[in-house]
Amino acid sequence: MDISSFILYVSVITISGALSPGPLTVATIIHGSKGGLKAGLGCALGHTIVELPLVILIWFGLLSLISQTVKQFLGIVGGLALIVFSMLQLRGSLKLSQSSSNSEVSLERGSILTGIMLSGLNPYFLLWWFSIGSVLVYEAMDLGLIQGLTIMYISHVWLDYLWLGLLAYLSKYGRKILGLKIYRYILMLFSLILMVFGVSWIYFNISGL
Repeated sequence: MDISSFILYVSVITISGALSPGPLTVATIIHGSKGGLKAGLGCALGHTIVELPLVILIWFGLLSLISQTVKQFLGIVGGLALIVFSMLQLRGSLKLSQSSSNSEVSLERGSILTGIMLSGLNPYFLLWWFSIGSVLVYEAMDLGLIQGLTIMYISHVWLDYLWLGLLAYLSKYGRKILGLKIYRYILMLFSLILMVFGVSWIYFNISGL
């Protein structure tokens, strides 16, 4: 497979993960209602902070050293953290006002932290990389050690920034269109969805112990 074909190949497969509804998608919409595009890019950056080292670990075959019990424990912790996060966001939705009291800096840091937490502690994200993602990494080896990994990851990660940035931008724009009252209910719904994700993470990992 030549480089052009491989880039298209990785991009198409990446869509299956990047565009599928998940906790990071929902959290990005919530953050985007306050911080817009910058918040979405912050979520994507936090995602990258976790994802890039993971890709490198897969590349060198080091993930085999991590036991299944450790992975399940991380999933349970992630589920609990997600429930707490959703409860805080639910409370924030109830107190939502036209002018946010959060500073731009705190919003940016919060979105990055959200991207880190909802990636590193997400069992489905890890499962995607242990299965589909691993195939992409190993196929990239045919293009060379450094070149293959670089081409593969850039072909993958740009979709994360595009998608999460777009979601966050549209979220803030939608707040202006829909009005505060309706948008508050929408954010409350998204917060409850996050809570369901958290419960499912815990169930998924406890059932596997």
